[in-house]
Amino acid sequence: MAIEIFHDTVSANAHREFELWRGTHLADGVFLNRRSKSEVMLHRADCPHLEFGRTVSLTAKQKICSMNPAELRSWAFRSKVRVKSCDICDI
Repeated sequence: MAIEIFHDTVSANAHREFELWRGTHLADGVFLNRRSKSEVMLHRADCPHLEFGRTVSLTAKQKICSMNPAELRSWAFRSKVRVKSCDICDI
């Protein structure tokens, strides 16, 4: 499976691209939200934490996306970042 990364510093369209990814993977997608250099939070694609309206870029903080939570945890291990699970998503 492939990991896709969305971030405003990489693409001017990152927010729109991430929203398209989420819409396509609402049932099976998961992502890491970079909270700091050393910590990420694991969410489901349909997590209600992302309901900010259109005034906020969701990719101001890097999003690392996949359909496989284990793949994301492996990415985090290799990247030496700690994974916390979202309390709402319960992953």
